[in-house]
Amino acid sequence: MKRIRVRTAAEFEAIPEGEWFSVPDGTPVEHTFEGFRVENGRLHIVVPQKILSQFKAGKGRTLRARFRGRDLIVEK
Repeated sequence: MKRIRVRTAAEFEAIPEGEWFSVPDGTPVEHTFEGFRVENGRLHIVVPQKILSQFKAGKGRTLRARFRGRDLIVEK
């Protein structure tokens, strides 16, 4: 196993798929996802165009959303 130092999420994501690695003492990690943000009590999500077309979601169209446990469910 080759030793590498991973300091950023980008370095972690650059590890080739199927590559084994070890984290002997663990590492504190905070995950953030591009396209998600919270502003003024609202969750803003950037949705890929392919999904927008499946919902026929036009600008300003209102969809219903609810939480079921940790899942966010959006309905047309």
